[in-house]
Amino acid sequence: MCDWVKATAELLRPLYDLQRKLVLQSSVMWTDDTRVTVLGGEAGSFQGHFWTHIGDQQHPYSVYDFTTSRRRDGPARFLESYSGYLHADAYTGYDAIFLDEGSNVLEVACWSHTRRKFFDAVKSYPREAHQVLEWIRQLYDIEDRAHNWSVDARRALRAREANPVLDKIERYLAELAPTALPKSTLAKAVTYARNQWEALRRYTEDGRLTIDNNVSERTLRHKAIGRKPGSSWAVKRQVHAPPYCTRSWRAPSVIVSSPGRMSATFYWA
Repeated sequence: MCDWVKATAELLRPLYDLQRKLVLQSSVMWTDDTRVTVLGGEAGSFQGHFWTHIGDQQHPYSVYDFTTSRRRDGPARFLESYSGYLHADAYTGYDAIFLDEGSNVLEVACWSHTRRKFFDAVKSYPREAHQVLEWIRQLYDIEDRAHNWSVDARRALRAREANPVLDKIERYLAELAPTALPKSTLAKAVTYARNQWEALRRYTEDGRLTIDNNVSERTLRHKAIGRKPGSSWAVKRQVHAPPYCTRSWRAPSVIVSSPGRMSATFYWA
């Protein structure tokens, strides 16, 4: 059966290559990763990573990549030719993409990740954390209202209503920064938000952008279903021939993940 999968996947390689080419032509992209256990190697297994790269409405593809680690060269290699907005979490591996001289990739940070940080601080700092969470709720309320609006109308609404809320959050974070205990959950949340602040505000400058990166997390969810103790999704077929594969042999596997969006997954042997 493995040989059948290999042969079928090889036939689909040109389709994967085309989808990868098209998704990189997007002006807005979303990306995230999830770990997966890979069987093989000296230790018997190790943690590999699936990465999803989602294109804009003009390039409606969800293209997956697989790497044997979470080093920055994985996403950097995939996104080498990309130019545009990139929604991503605060993983430091993306910094080289955003900060490299001559880079044309603009970071769009995730308010969902930021919100979780302040949820973690509620127990120890209820007043401060709830205040920030209330303002974040207002930002999401604005997004709910503008969900079906045009790109220009959504951008105008954000400029009119979201930016004043963001100004309040920015001032409050500046007040909290010198008073929160350095190792407290509140200090971690404040530091996270302030370090990401420019990227957290960026979604307001273009109506095509989203307030968070949840679409990437949803896309990866089916990859994580089997990720529990004792389960393994990937099998290393050749000890000395990286990169690796998940039940296929140097070939892509192409699936349709949802109506109207094609998903391409690339698994290496």
